[in-house]
Amino acid sequence: MKNASKKIFISYRVQDTAGETGRLVDALKQHFTDDQIFMDIENLEPGADFTVAIENSLDTCDVFLAIIGPHWVGDRDGQPLRINEANDWVRMEVSTALRRNIRVVPVLVDGGTLPKPEQLPPDLQSLLRRQTFEISNRRWRYDTDQLIDFLIKSMGIPPLKAQHTPSSIQEFKKRKTWMYIGAGFILAIVSLAIIGYYMEKDKGPEKAAEQTQSGFQKGVSKTVDEAPATNQSNDPATSNTESETTSNANLAGTWDEVDEGVTSTFVLRQAGNQINLQVEMSGQVISTGTGVVDHNHVELNFTLLGMPTVLKATLSEDGKKLNGTYTIQTTGEAQPVQLKRRL
Repeated sequence: MKNASKKIFISYRVQDTAGETGRLVDALKQHFTDDQIFMDIENLEPGADFTVAIENSLDTCDVFLAIIGPHWVGDRDGQPLRINEANDWVRMEVSTALRRNIRVVPVLVDGGTLPKPEQLPPDLQSLLRRQTFEISNRRWRYDTDQLIDFLIKSMGIPPLKAQHTPSSIQEFKKRKTWMYIGAGFILAIVSLAIIGYYMEKDKGPEKAAEQTQSGFQKGVSKTVDEAPATNQSNDPATSNTESETTSNANLAGTWDEVDEGVTSTFVLRQAGNQINLQVEMSGQVISTGTGVVDHNHVELNFTLLGMPTVLKATLSEDGKKLNGTYTIQTTGEAQPVQLKRRL
């Protein structure tokens, strides 16, 4: 019977991916306990029989990660590939895992690819039918987070601490806050550059600042201002009239979110069930987007620092709050959010 604490077996060729494997194991140890991860060099006690240790670990493991780099087959100048030798440890590990129907995941790193069929012995041919998972050096953090998410959610391997999982709310809140701050910082630099340009062109600081402010506001508000004019009054009587006419709530106006001391402002302009929005921080517009209203539900789509983001929320009965979630599309990470209507 397998141990209740599910385990991960790491198989790799030292001459191929020792560095990448060590880096991956370091990431895994931030989410799982040491006894949940078997990596031969670290787990073997002095004097232990390697074959017996491998057999015992495979008896209790639930997922087998075959780390494959560009030299995984063990190519040698003018000599047969190591992977075809009967006593090759990598071959023994992989073939044993395949024979026992353990979940084998080929993890491609450092530009590695699955071998060609003619390069593998018969007992490893079924490896070529397994879905691969690639970890690229350019997106190492994102790819490893996705692998850890798979191990937790799909394989049911319990994480060390819930707050350390890739989908944790704390991590997402931290990322979102810094996305806002970063976007505001970049926008501030652009604004200063524009001011400097006009000051140099007109040789008049006051006139330059006035022209820059006018041009900046016109540019960032273009998408929002092009929307058809709507009644943006926050008067409940006006909102009720609009709702009765269109069956959709009137969300036009200004909404604030305060998250860990950072205030984000959403300015919504509504025409029927269509919404144009701009996101502001410290008086600066950091993003624009669009949305759709369905009765008292709204979905807003915008981009922050190149990251597509969706906000889905429901209007409270008193019409003063929007309660829902943020979701970063590329990662699927979500965070509860509440926007309060500014009266």
